[in-house]
Order: sequence, then C-alpha cells, then structure tokens
Amino acid sequence: MDDVVSIMVVTYNRLELTRLTINGLAKSVNCPFNLIIIDNASTDGTIGYLADFVDFKNEYLRKIEVRYNSENKGIAYARNQALSIALEFGGNWFCTIDNDVSMPHGWLSECIDILKNTSSFAAIGVNMEGTPYPIHNLNGKEFQVKPAGNLGTACMCFGLPIHKMLGFFNYKDYGIYSCDDADFGARIRAVGLKLGYIKEMGTHLGDNEVGEYREWKTSMHKKTLSKFKQNCSDYFNRKIPLYISFKEDINA
Repeated sequence: MDDVVSIMVVTYNRLELTRLTINGLAKSVNCPFNLIIIDNASTDGTIGYLADFVDFKNEYLRKIEVRYNSENKGIAYARNQALSIALEFGGNWFCTIDNDVSMPHGWLSECIDILKNTSSFAAIGVNMEGTPYPIHNLNGKEFQVKPAGNLGTACMCFGLPIHKMLGFFNYKDYGIYSCDDADFGARIRAVGLKLGYIKEMGTHLGDNEVGEYREWKTSMHKKTLSKFKQNCSDYFNRKIPLYISFKEDINA
C-alpha cells in the first residue's frame, strides 16, 4: 500500500463540474489510488450522484470512501476529514483536488515520481494558474518550479513526512472557505522546502464562474486576508506552531 495515493475531493454543489472532475479522474489516473470524497451538505443532486456511484471505472482504483456531512463544515475541515480517512487507509502519498478541475493524462504518477526524486520539494501539483513557470531539471525530472506563494489545493500532492511535520489544514482561522491552501503552502515554505508543478498544464473549470457564488468566495478571501498575512509572519518567525492538529467533532 506504500505507493497507493489517496486522492481527496471535497464537494459542495456544482454537480456538473463534479461529474466532469470525477469522470476525468477515471480517464487520467494511471497509478494505484484511493478515492475519498467528502460532501459538505450539497443540495443540487450531488449527494444522489455520489450515492449511485456506478459509472466510475479505473483499473488502478483500490478503495473508495464517500462521506456526507449534515452541514457545510468548510473546505479545510472536510479536507482534514478526508486526510484522516487516507491515514487510516495507509500509504505514503496524498493528493487534494477541487471538484472543478481537468487534468492531463498521467498527472498523478508524474507528481509522485517528482516527489520521490526531489527531496527539497514538499508538494507538487498541476498548474491551473494559466501562466507556466520556468522548467527546471532536477535529478533527471523536468518540472515547473514556483519560486514563491502556494500551489493551491486544486491539485496538490504531498507525502507522509510532510503530514508528520505540518499536520492538517488550518480549519479554524479562515471560515468555511478561504486561505487554508495558502496557509499550508506558507508552512511548507517556513520549513525551507519548495513547491512545483508538473510540466503539463491543467484547467480549473470553475475559474469562469460568475454571479453570487463567485462574489461570496471573493468576499471570504477579503475577510480573512489580514489573518492569513499575520499567520504567515508568525509561522516564519516561529511565533505559532507549524503543526496543526485535527480531531473530528462527531457531535458537531
């Protein structure tokens, strides 16, 4: 089980984007993996789609777990639920993805291969920013190196040693949606490790969304930006712990 990657997806509505993402996984993943999906109380038919999960076929799939929250507990909390399940499954590799992404074929095996061969890099993902970064060749692996900032958890692979070092996603400081992914990247930077992307680009299908949902996400980021900046300063100056623990509140 050591080389099985646990792919962790959080869903909250956006059924058609979720369907595209899941179908894309079936076609693009070419290495052993578990699939863990946490739904944050969707109301648009997503729960029914996940409950009748019969058309997902991939020869590399080892285990699948779907959990339904009775309320929207937030993206970071749900990611921590997924990571907790992944740890129970065993294995050394984890990957967060959003429910609105399209990946190139073989992306997951390439991410893990780079991580195995480049110890100075803590996380490798698929670039959905629209702008590529310079390609570096390290230990025979060619990939994009991001010199600053975070990867975002739209697609981010990391290993068990990073979890043991940094723990879980920050689910207390940023509300139900905001800077938890950037916070994780900041903690990686704070321990002196690096971040990068595979060579081929991916697509963040939800980037073109407009309307109330997009406005809400933008407002959430604005509300928590100052807290994120303060946390970053405190992480780098070791004023607050880099390790974040998580214990699911089953009574919440």
